[in-house]
Amino acid sequence: MIPRSFHHQLNQAIQRVMLPDLSQSGSVDHELFVIYHSTAITALIIHWIQSGFSKASDEMAEQLLNIVRHQTDQRINVKTIFKSSAA
Repeated sequence: MIPRSFHHQLNQAIQRVMLPDLSQSGSVDHELFVIYHSTAITALIIHWIQSGFSKASDEMAEQLLNIVRHQTDQRINVKTIFKSSAA
């Protein structure tokens, strides 16, 4: 099991590297955008470690870069999960 402190330290390091460089468009808050991506990257790295480094490091690095660079025009439909109490 990987210590929780490692998760936090890794996430903070990724944020420090990404914060000045990661760009986004539209009305998304830059800091929240970086937090979102750094948390996802941290989870992928932790998964990679826990899977016994199932992919070679250069393959994993390439996959992470592809994921970070990935942009989609696909729209996601979000369903309401809570019903309004005012009916």
